[in-house]
Amino acid sequence: MTSFLASTISRLNQCKLPADYYRVSIDIQRYATPAEVAQLVSHSSTWPPQFQSWLKQLGGLIWERSQQPRSYQLTRIADDVSLYRQGTSTGRKLIIAFCGAAQMLFMPTASWLQYFPETDFEFVILRDPGRMGFAGGIRGYAADFSGLLSRLDREIGFSKYADIRCFGASGGGAAALAAGITLAGSCAVSFGGHLPSASPRYGRDPQVQALDQILKAAPQPSSHLYAVFGADHVVDRDYAWQLAAAVTPLTLIAVPGVSSHNVVIELKKRGGLVRLLEETGLHGP
Repeated sequence: MTSFLASTISRLNQCKLPADYYRVSIDIQRYATPAEVAQLVSHSSTWPPQFQSWLKQLGGLIWERSQQPRSYQLTRIADDVSLYRQGTSTGRKLIIAFCGAAQMLFMPTASWLQYFPETDFEFVILRDPGRMGFAGGIRGYAADFSGLLSRLDREIGFSKYADIRCFGASGGGAAALAAGITLAGSCAVSFGGHLPSASPRYGRDPQVQALDQILKAAPQPSSHLYAVFGADHVVDRDYAWQLAAAVTPLTLIAVPGVSSHNVVIELKKRGGLVRLLEETGLHGP
């Protein structure tokens, strides 16, 4: 049993109020691997029916066609830097994922991991508790965006990977594009993202202006950049056009009939997420 799983079960056994279960559920969505979710489901009979039902729904969101759960293991590099891999190897593809202001990726971490074979991929998931779209780095880990990528390289070594692919959700979308440009990976995808300078809360911060400049730099010829958004979400559509005006070339993918900010979960409901992952190059060889 992993330390995260043991800690989570212990916390659940001490829960008394719905709010207690809710706080644990957030951490399960943020950090649990597919295998850990499967084990939680198998333990669920000892917890209240409502929480049992939630766990089963979570499992249904992760597994399709009776798949076996992926066997990723979590290494906490720092409080807001999580590495998921199985064993150690060279020549795998690295995916760097940038969370939005809710410190999530539009769906649970285990759902994302389940799409990618652990023999071929490793994941780094980044969270910005300062909620500045990573323009200020990650508090306590790196002071700015460039410093974040540099320290991450020192921690895990980018050169051992066959490819680096990036994606980000909402407030993390622009950071994913900037990382794709900086690291010259094969692809980077923004899901419902926006230019950092477009933020009414932190857009005028000097560090945000520096991140904007990275976005305006010409990407490597091999780097393919995408902005995915709901075609009927007016704000996200406007943000995507702003990104396209600043980031060249950027391919816009407007998902028809989607009015939700969470374009990822809408694609999953429709059965179109795998196709989108393949179309953008996040998934595949």
